[in-house]
Amino acid sequence: MLTVAHRCMGVLLLAASLLFVGPQTHAAPSVQAPEAKRFVIARVSQNPGKHLNQLAPMAEYLAGVLADEGFVAGGVVLAQTTDELVALVAAGRVHWVTETAYTASLLVEQAGMTIRALKLKNGVASYQSRVFVRRDAGIETLQDLAGRVVAFEEPDSFSGYFMPSLMLQDDGLSLAELRSPRSAPPADHVGYVFARSELNVTQWVHKGLVQAGALNNLDWNNPKRMPLAMRESLVVIAESRPFPRALELASPALSETAAARVTEALLQLDASRDARLLRAYEKASGFLPVDQELLQTMEYLRARLPGGR
Repeated sequence: MLTVAHRCMGVLLLAASLLFVGPQTHAAPSVQAPEAKRFVIARVSQNPGKHLNQLAPMAEYLAGVLADEGFVAGGVVLAQTTDELVALVAAGRVHWVTETAYTASLLVEQAGMTIRALKLKNGVASYQSRVFVRRDAGIETLQDLAGRVVAFEEPDSFSGYFMPSLMLQDDGLSLAELRSPRSAPPADHVGYVFARSELNVTQWVHKGLVQAGALNNLDWNNPKRMPLAMRESLVVIAESRPFPRALELASPALSETAAARVTEALLQLDASRDARLLRAYEKASGFLPVDQELLQTMEYLRARLPGGR
């Protein structure tokens, strides 16, 4: 049974006190918060301290927006996996989620959440995944990767795993996960391994440990993740369609009226007037309303979820 205390490393920020409940700490019953109506924002996280600090100010702000509906404080809940986040939403313990497009697709499909806004991060609304190889590898297309190995970032990376894996599958290729970069994939499959960081992906391709790698276009242009000296030896052979950088979703636990008010409050935030609040919220620089192009992109993702249409 899923519990915040033992499986989600749940983090709840209250108006007057901080309650951290998880495997690493144990809160005594005497410090448990009294029942109150809190506006709870959630996301998947492997770094609770970082994401608590990022989400807490916005949770407090949005609780204030809905103060006349009885919300008295903000809360933050962090799940270790997407499945746990889906379970928390389904249990009615979350009001709002900020997440990547892939996780958003799962939340819409499995937990009945609705997409309310597109988040701009550092001024960027969308990004693309790029598959690249060494210039001297003799690899020119995705089809050339059959029987070879590609390095993805990590299993929960949308732009570093899910997007490029869709690119390969849309090109008619089958994938096979390998134990190590030196393992040989079946001749008619593209083998893949997880390098666990963007820089590792770059280095593994540059050194010839794997034949291809995948990063998003922002990481490709970031010298900390793609050093210029290494990039000169590499070439992009395919690029995905654009996907939204981050999305804001409302839970069924929030009434339609309240969800619309929260959405409007986010859309009205100004990058200069509300810079500190936005910057704290995962380096947001503003929000855009949902349009038809975004809905079509999300439908593309939903159709490719396990068991999707």
